[in-house]
Amino acid sequence: MHGVLNTAASLVVLGNAHVTQLRPGKVVEFAAAHRPPGAEYVFRLGDDLGRGLPAWGQLLDRERVRTCWLEVRPPRHHTDVALPNSFALTIWCAVARGGLSFSVRYHRAEDDPQVPWVALIDGARQHQLARRPLVDLDEARTELSDALTAADDLALYAGQPHPWRRYFAWARKTLRAGTEASGLPALPGYSEEASRLYAAVVRGWVLGGANSWSQAGPLNEPDFTAVTARLLRAYLKALTAAVNSAADRLG
Repeated sequence: MHGVLNTAASLVVLGNAHVTQLRPGKVVEFAAAHRPPGAEYVFRLGDDLGRGLPAWGQLLDRERVRTCWLEVRPPRHHTDVALPNSFALTIWCAVARGGLSFSVRYHRAEDDPQVPWVALIDGARQHQLARRPLVDLDEARTELSDALTAADDLALYAGQPHPWRRYFAWARKTLRAGTEASGLPALPGYSEEASRLYAAVVRGWVLGGANSWSQAGPLNEPDFTAVTARLLRAYLKALTAAVNSAADRLG
Protein backbone atom coordinates (compact mmCIF):
# COMPACT_ATOMS: atom_id res chain seq x y z
CA MET A 1 0.00 0.00 0.00
CA HIS A 2 1.05 3.65 -0.35
CA GLY A 3 3.76 4.11 2.28
CA VAL A 4 2.77 7.35 4.00
CA LEU A 5 -0.92 6.36 3.96
CA ASN A 6 -0.04 3.03 5.55
CA THR A 7 2.05 4.83 8.18
CA ALA A 8 -0.76 7.21 9.16
CA ALA A 9 -3.38 4.45 9.31
CA SER A 10 -1.07 2.21 11.34
CA LEU A 11 -0.38 4.98 13.86
CA VAL A 12 -4.13 5.42 14.44
CA VAL A 13 -4.53 1.67 15.03
CA LEU A 14 -1.49 1.54 17.32
CA GLY A 15 -2.66 4.65 19.15
CA ASN A 16 -6.09 3.20 19.90
CA ALA A 17 -4.53 -0.10 20.93
CA HIS A 18 -2.19 1.76 23.26
CA VAL A 19 -4.84 3.86 25.00
CA THR A 20 -6.93 0.74 25.66
CA GLN A 21 -3.86 -0.94 27.20
CA LEU A 22 -4.01 -4.07 25.10
CA ARG A 23 -1.50 -6.83 25.65
CA PRO A 24 1.61 -6.06 23.61
CA GLY A 25 1.78 -9.33 21.65
CA LYS A 26 -0.82 -8.55 18.99
CA VAL A 27 0.19 -4.91 18.89
CA VAL A 28 3.83 -5.75 18.18
CA GLU A 29 2.77 -8.26 15.51
CA PHE A 30 0.66 -5.65 13.75
CA ALA A 31 3.38 -2.98 13.95
CA ALA A 32 5.99 -5.34 12.50
CA ALA A 33 3.74 -6.29 9.59
CA HIS A 34 2.98 -2.70 8.59
CA ARG A 35 6.25 -0.90 9.24
CA PRO A 36 8.12 -0.20 5.98
CA PRO A 37 11.72 -1.45 6.01
CA GLY A 38 14.24 1.11 7.19
CA ALA A 39 11.65 3.64 8.27
CA GLU A 40 12.40 6.12 11.00
CA TYR A 41 9.65 7.95 12.89
CA VAL A 42 9.99 11.46 14.30
CA PHE A 43 7.19 12.83 16.50
CA ARG A 44 7.00 16.53 17.26
CA LEU A 45 4.56 18.42 19.48
CA GLY A 46 5.64 21.88 20.56
CA ASP A 47 9.07 21.61 22.15
CA ASP A 48 8.75 17.85 22.63
CA LEU A 49 10.58 15.74 20.09
CA GLY A 50 10.58 11.94 20.07
CA ARG A 51 12.21 9.44 17.74
CA GLY A 52 11.22 5.86 17.09
CA LEU A 53 7.84 4.16 17.23
CA PRO A 54 7.74 3.82 21.08
CA ALA A 55 7.72 7.63 21.26
CA TRP A 56 4.16 7.56 19.86
CA GLY A 57 2.83 5.72 22.89
CA GLN A 58 4.81 7.95 25.24
CA LEU A 59 3.34 11.04 23.61
CA LEU A 60 -0.22 9.68 23.89
CA ASP A 61 0.33 8.87 27.56
CA ARG A 62 1.77 12.28 28.32
CA GLU A 63 -1.18 14.04 26.68
CA ARG A 64 -3.77 11.61 28.11
CA VAL A 65 -5.26 10.87 24.72
CA ARG A 66 -8.59 9.04 24.75
CA THR A 67 -8.92 8.02 21.10
CA CYS A 68 -7.49 8.65 17.63
CA TRP A 69 -8.94 8.80 14.15
CA LEU A 70 -7.71 9.52 10.63
CA GLU A 71 -8.70 12.16 8.09
CA VAL A 72 -7.57 11.64 4.49
CA ARG A 73 -7.72 14.14 1.64
CA PRO A 74 -6.69 12.39 -1.58
CA PRO A 75 -4.91 13.93 -4.56
CA ARG A 76 -7.00 15.40 -7.32
CA HIS A 77 -6.04 12.73 -9.84
CA HIS A 78 -5.22 9.07 -9.41
CA THR A 79 -1.90 9.46 -11.25
CA ASP A 80 -0.67 11.71 -8.43
CA VAL A 81 -0.89 8.84 -5.95
CA ALA A 82 2.68 7.91 -6.89
CA LEU A 83 4.01 11.13 -5.32
CA PRO A 84 5.39 10.61 -1.77
CA ASN A 85 3.16 13.19 -0.07
CA SER A 86 0.21 13.21 -2.44
CA PHE A 87 -2.27 12.56 0.37
CA ALA A 88 -3.03 15.19 3.00
CA LEU A 89 -3.17 13.11 6.17
CA THR A 90 -4.25 14.23 9.62
CA ILE A 91 -4.38 12.11 12.75
CA TRP A 92 -6.82 13.60 15.29
CA CYS A 93 -6.50 12.75 18.96
CA ALA A 94 -9.15 13.56 21.55
CA VAL A 95 -7.99 14.74 24.98
CA ALA A 96 -9.89 16.08 27.99
CA ARG A 97 -10.17 19.56 26.51
CA GLY A 98 -9.86 20.07 22.79
CA GLY A 99 -7.45 17.81 21.05
CA LEU A 100 -4.31 17.31 19.01
CA SER A 101 -3.80 17.16 15.27
CA PHE A 102 -0.83 15.48 13.60
CA SER A 103 0.13 15.84 9.97
CA VAL A 104 2.01 12.87 8.52
CA ARG A 105 4.51 13.25 5.70
CA TYR A 106 7.78 11.84 4.43
CA HIS A 107 11.12 13.39 3.73
CA ARG A 108 14.38 11.90 2.59
CA ALA A 109 17.09 11.21 5.16
CA GLU A 110 19.90 12.61 3.06
CA ASP A 111 22.40 12.56 5.93
CA ASP A 112 21.95 8.86 6.70
CA PRO A 113 22.06 6.34 3.82
CA GLN A 114 20.89 3.59 6.18
CA VAL A 115 17.52 5.34 6.56
CA PRO A 116 15.74 5.71 3.18
CA TRP A 117 13.13 8.10 4.52
CA VAL A 118 11.76 9.62 7.68
CA ALA A 119 8.09 9.79 8.63
CA LEU A 120 7.58 13.19 10.27
CA ILE A 121 4.52 13.29 12.52
CA ASP A 122 4.09 16.97 13.29
CA GLY A 123 1.58 17.89 16.00
CA ALA A 124 -0.35 20.95 17.10
CA ARG A 125 -2.77 21.63 19.95
CA GLN A 126 -6.33 22.42 18.94
CA HIS A 127 -9.15 24.09 20.88
CA GLN A 128 -11.67 22.14 18.81
CA LEU A 129 -11.49 18.79 17.07
CA ALA A 130 -12.59 18.16 13.52
CA ARG A 131 -15.90 16.37 13.29
CA ARG A 132 -15.30 12.65 13.62
CA PRO A 133 -16.36 10.89 10.42
CA LEU A 134 -19.30 8.52 10.52
CA VAL A 135 -18.33 4.88 10.22
CA ASP A 136 -20.37 2.38 8.22
CA LEU A 137 -18.33 -0.76 7.75
CA ASP A 138 -21.01 -2.56 5.72
CA GLU A 139 -21.34 0.32 3.28
CA ALA A 140 -17.57 0.60 2.89
CA ARG A 141 -17.28 -3.14 2.35
CA THR A 142 -19.93 -3.13 -0.38
CA GLU A 143 -18.36 -0.18 -2.19
CA LEU A 144 -14.91 -1.76 -2.09
CA SER A 145 -16.18 -5.10 -3.34
CA ASP A 146 -18.06 -3.44 -6.21
CA ALA A 147 -15.07 -1.26 -7.16
CA LEU A 148 -12.73 -4.28 -7.16
CA THR A 149 -15.18 -6.17 -9.37
CA ALA A 150 -15.39 -3.26 -11.83
CA ALA A 151 -11.60 -3.01 -12.06
CA ASP A 152 -11.28 -6.78 -12.41
CA ASP A 153 -13.83 -6.81 -15.25
CA LEU A 154 -11.96 -4.02 -17.03
CA ALA A 155 -8.64 -5.85 -16.72
CA LEU A 156 -10.21 -9.01 -18.16
CA TYR A 157 -11.95 -7.14 -20.99
CA ALA A 158 -8.74 -5.29 -21.91
CA GLY A 159 -6.71 -8.50 -22.02
CA GLN A 160 -4.55 -7.53 -19.03
CA PRO A 161 -5.44 -10.22 -16.52
CA HIS A 162 -2.05 -10.32 -14.76
CA PRO A 163 -1.02 -9.20 -12.24
CA TRP A 164 -4.11 -7.08 -11.58
CA ARG A 165 -6.64 -9.88 -11.28
CA ARG A 166 -4.47 -11.60 -8.69
CA TYR A 167 -4.50 -8.51 -6.46
CA PHE A 168 -8.23 -8.02 -6.88
CA ALA A 169 -8.87 -11.70 -6.12
CA TRP A 170 -6.77 -11.49 -2.92
CA ALA A 171 -8.72 -8.46 -1.76
CA ARG A 172 -12.14 -9.99 -2.46
CA LYS A 173 -11.15 -13.25 -0.81
CA THR A 174 -10.06 -11.28 2.27
CA LEU A 175 -13.45 -9.53 2.38
CA ARG A 176 -15.15 -12.94 2.36
CA ALA A 177 -12.82 -15.08 4.46
CA GLY A 178 -11.17 -12.61 6.83
CA THR A 179 -7.63 -11.75 7.80
CA GLU A 180 -6.48 -15.37 7.86
CA ALA A 181 -6.88 -15.43 4.07
CA SER A 182 -4.75 -12.31 3.72
CA GLY A 183 -1.79 -13.51 5.78
CA LEU A 184 -1.87 -10.22 7.70
CA PRO A 185 -2.45 -9.85 11.45
CA ALA A 186 -5.79 -8.53 12.68
CA LEU A 187 -6.09 -4.96 13.87
CA PRO A 188 -5.40 -5.17 17.63
CA GLY A 189 -8.53 -4.32 19.61
CA TYR A 190 -10.70 -3.91 16.52
CA SER A 191 -13.61 -5.96 15.17
CA GLU A 192 -13.11 -8.74 12.64
CA GLU A 193 -15.00 -6.73 10.03
CA ALA A 194 -12.67 -3.75 10.48
CA SER A 195 -9.67 -6.06 10.16
CA ARG A 196 -11.06 -7.54 6.95
CA LEU A 197 -11.52 -4.14 5.39
CA TYR A 198 -8.03 -3.00 6.34
CA ALA A 199 -6.40 -6.18 5.07
CA ALA A 200 -8.39 -6.08 1.82
CA VAL A 201 -7.12 -2.58 1.08
CA VAL A 202 -3.52 -3.59 1.81
CA ARG A 203 -3.75 -6.73 -0.33
CA GLY A 204 -5.73 -5.12 -3.14
CA TRP A 205 -3.85 -1.82 -3.45
CA VAL A 206 -2.60 -1.38 -7.03
CA LEU A 207 -2.21 2.41 -7.32
CA GLY A 208 1.12 4.15 -7.30
CA GLY A 209 4.35 4.13 -9.27
CA ALA A 210 5.76 3.06 -12.61
CA ASN A 211 4.50 -0.52 -12.67
CA SER A 212 1.20 0.13 -10.93
CA TRP A 213 -2.33 0.00 -12.30
CA SER A 214 -2.27 3.83 -12.46
CA GLN A 215 0.70 3.84 -14.86
CA ALA A 216 0.65 0.43 -16.55
CA GLY A 217 -2.98 -0.69 -16.44
CA PRO A 218 -5.40 -0.65 -19.39
CA LEU A 219 -4.86 3.09 -19.92
CA ASN A 220 -6.47 3.19 -23.36
CA GLU A 221 -9.82 1.84 -22.26
CA PRO A 222 -12.53 4.54 -22.19
CA ASP A 223 -13.64 3.56 -18.68
CA PHE A 224 -10.15 3.43 -17.18
CA THR A 225 -10.16 6.84 -15.47
CA ALA A 226 -13.65 6.42 -14.01
CA VAL A 227 -12.95 2.88 -12.79
CA THR A 228 -9.63 3.91 -11.25
CA ALA A 229 -11.09 6.96 -9.51
CA ARG A 230 -13.86 4.75 -8.13
CA LEU A 231 -11.28 2.24 -6.90
CA LEU A 232 -9.28 4.95 -5.12
CA ARG A 233 -12.40 6.31 -3.40
CA ALA A 234 -13.38 2.80 -2.29
CA TYR A 235 -9.89 2.03 -0.97
CA LEU A 236 -9.85 5.21 1.11
CA LYS A 237 -13.40 4.81 2.39
CA ALA A 238 -12.69 1.23 3.48
CA LEU A 239 -9.36 2.16 5.09
CA THR A 240 -10.73 5.09 7.07
CA ALA A 241 -13.89 3.22 8.06
CA ALA A 242 -11.74 0.39 9.40
CA VAL A 243 -9.23 2.43 11.41
CA ASN A 244 -11.80 4.95 12.64
CA SER A 245 -14.28 2.34 13.86
CA ALA A 246 -12.52 2.16 17.23
CA ALA A 247 -13.28 5.85 17.88
CA ASP A 248 -17.01 5.09 18.17
CA ARG A 249 -16.27 2.52 20.85
CA LEU A 250 -13.72 4.57 22.78
CA GLY A 251 -15.69 7.84 22.68
